[in-house]
Amino acid sequence: MSSSLTSVLADPGRLAAVRQTNLLDTPPEAVFDRLARLAARVLGTPIAVMSLIDQHRQFFKASFGMPEPWASLRQAPVSHSMCRYVLATGQPLVMGDVRWDALGSDNPFMAELGAVAYMGIPLVLSSGHVVGSFCVADRRPRDWTGEDLAGLKDLAGLVMDEIELRSELQAHKVADDALTQHNQHLWGALEAVPDAVVISTTNLDPKGPRIVHANRAFCELTGHPVEELVGNSLRLGQCPEAAASEYESIAAWLESGSPWVKETVSHRKDGTEYVAHWQVAPLPDRSGQTTHWVCTQQDVAPHRELEQRLADVEAGFQALLERVPAVVYTISPDPPYAPTYVSPQIGALLGEQASECIGTPGLWDRWVHPDDREWVNAECERTNETGEPFLGEYRMLTRDGQERWVRDEAILVRDAAGRQLFWQGILTDITATRQASSRLAEALGREQDAAEQLAAALERERAGADHLRAMDEMKTTFLQAVSHDLRTPLTSVLGIALTLQRGADGLRPDDVVDLIRRLTTNARKLDRLLTDLLDLDRLARGTLTPERRVVDVGALTRRSVEEAAVADEHPVVVDASSLRIAVDGPKVERIVENLVLNAARHTEAGTTIWVRVHADGEGALLVVEDEGPGVPTQLREQIFQPFHQGRNVARNTPGSGIGLALVAQFANLHGGRAWVEDRPGGGASFRVFLPDRPAAEAAAS
Repeated sequence: MSSSLTSVLADPGRLAAVRQTNLLDTPPEAVFDRLARLAARVLGTPIAVMSLIDQHRQFFKASFGMPEPWASLRQAPVSHSMCRYVLATGQPLVMGDVRWDALGSDNPFMAELGAVAYMGIPLVLSSGHVVGSFCVADRRPRDWTGEDLAGLKDLAGLVMDEIELRSELQAHKVADDALTQHNQHLWGALEAVPDAVVISTTNLDPKGPRIVHANRAFCELTGHPVEELVGNSLRLGQCPEAAASEYESIAAWLESGSPWVKETVSHRKDGTEYVAHWQVAPLPDRSGQTTHWVCTQQDVAPHRELEQRLADVEAGFQALLERVPAVVYTISPDPPYAPTYVSPQIGALLGEQASECIGTPGLWDRWVHPDDREWVNAECERTNETGEPFLGEYRMLTRDGQERWVRDEAILVRDAAGRQLFWQGILTDITATRQASSRLAEALGREQDAAEQLAAALERERAGADHLRAMDEMKTTFLQAVSHDLRTPLTSVLGIALTLQRGADGLRPDDVVDLIRRLTTNARKLDRLLTDLLDLDRLARGTLTPERRVVDVGALTRRSVEEAAVADEHPVVVDASSLRIAVDGPKVERIVENLVLNAARHTEAGTTIWVRVHADGEGALLVVEDEGPGVPTQLREQIFQPFHQGRNVARNTPGSGIGLALVAQFANLHGGRAWVEDRPGGGASFRVFLPDRPAAEAAAS
């Protein structure tokens, strides 16, 4: 087979055209069989064939006089085909006797048919692709005439008319199916749109435009079912006095190419009014002529209510920011890193005007102390690249050159797509804390002598108080506990301070961090003991009153348990969901802290402590339970008295004997009470009830 013939047979465009006829491998059809019989009769031949040719075979769509097995097979290899030469040239092929023709002398198919004469016409689509042939064959030599050729061409033309007609019908069907699907998608999209949508004609007669479609949202907004809307006037929901000229003005406006937008008062089916935001746009046909209007309608009341609520929230948020005792700021994550908001507290911190800071680049370079600027800038660049929160303590300079220590905490805010929007941060003035830490470090060197002198004074006091032994025995117990509680943290503080003073340069950074953490923990213990003593004194003098504020007792409890720092020795199980009541928050924190520390002192290391908070009547019930030996019945009231302790105190943590006394008296200040019970399964269950407001106040209201 020649390369040119092979190329024609394998042409992708031609093969696609053959497949698009939808005739390959289809059953015989009367219309094509009739044309084959007609060709044999008109031309007086025993054989007539209409065939389609793909790359490797010749398919007989219709045939007349075809012997077996070809009549049943209905196909033959391309190598057997005489019609392939018609395909190659795209022209009629006429042979009076193939035995004397170079193209057909060795054709096996003609030999099997017993045919010697052949005439074939190419079947050419309007696209120019040859998809097959319409041919006749005779078993005797023929002298084909021009009339014979013209007749076969006409019959081949009828075949092509039938094929082209079918293709057009198939194309129309595909287009109709696509249009139907498109319309279904369009109506489905309109139904899914949250806005009310209505499509109408453009009639400008007195009745006005007629509705041809309304989506579900429009029906819900107006209260009319779709059956009442379709075919009715667009004026159905408008004011009765709406003039027909209104629609004339809409038509005139739409001619300018812009949609018509307006707010009007509309009426629902039940007669209620609502303010509707209308937007009308033209809907042209293929010629560009406007035949319909598409109208969207929104009830503006919810939008206006939402806008007002948003404005109220923004105002409240702004007021809240301006009351926070720190500087709140937002800053762009992109160069030149200009602030987009700075709260007014910047005036108190640095003496700057907040309004002058917004939009001004390079502020941090001017504010940060020169000794801290390098590492602060490096950390800013790192967190801006990684997106991690920024946290650091550094020095800033005020407008008049004074030094301020600040704690800077900032997070990178992103949108829903993950794009960086801005940094939002808080600058807290920690100058006083830094100065106090410095003074404390200086004082730690003198604390050892003070502790020894205090211990000696306590010994002398016990020796000289024999005549008041009965009363002083209680005070002695208290002073002994206080001595331990002071000495232990003071000794630790002094030891750590001396370690840092003498060898800080040789310590690893993580060891230094651990020493500072322990230093802070012992300082907090000292502060806690002194606070308890001062509160006990104020309670005794009657000068301490609760300052009630509505707080989340659950969150306060969780925070207090964490700050008690007993988790290293005792597993603590906290069940404290959100519960907001009016209490003195700091005093409730002290109640939780003292109960947890008390449980830790009176139980073996490794035992569990349970903390629960839940609503109880018109207040909250706070419960702290342990796995210890419990409290004997005869001591359940006595342990809430100052300077009394239980019998099972751990040797290394004797306590001062005032923790439970403060718990009981803080509960009384709130109009509540504190008591202890046995825990089911063993151990003690300390309970504190805190009313939402005092009983006297409730009775007065």
